[in-house]
Amino acid sequence: MPSAARTVSACTLLSALASACAGAGSSVVAPAAPAYTDTVQARAAEELAELPPPCPRDAAPDGCSAVHRLVIDYGRLRRRVRAMRDAATDPDR
Repeated sequence: MPSAARTVSACTLLSALASACAGAGSSVVAPAAPAYTDTVQARAAEELAELPPPCPRDAAPDGCSAVHRLVIDYGRLRRRVRAMRDAATDPDR
């Protein structure tokens, strides 16, 4: 069984470590999404429109496009990253 002095020392150490983080803030780090020109975006939209409908996330049956699914998911991820970056620069949002 630990001695009372050892228990008090452990509690003191844990309290000191925990309080060291109390005043520290945190910030969201979101990578910058690559920017595409209007020309590239228009071309991508044309190509995407020619693909079959997107596959579900968990299967790739005949008649659907896995690439279409990935592009949709990538677009959603870009929107989420953009929202995180905007919130980090404008906390009142």
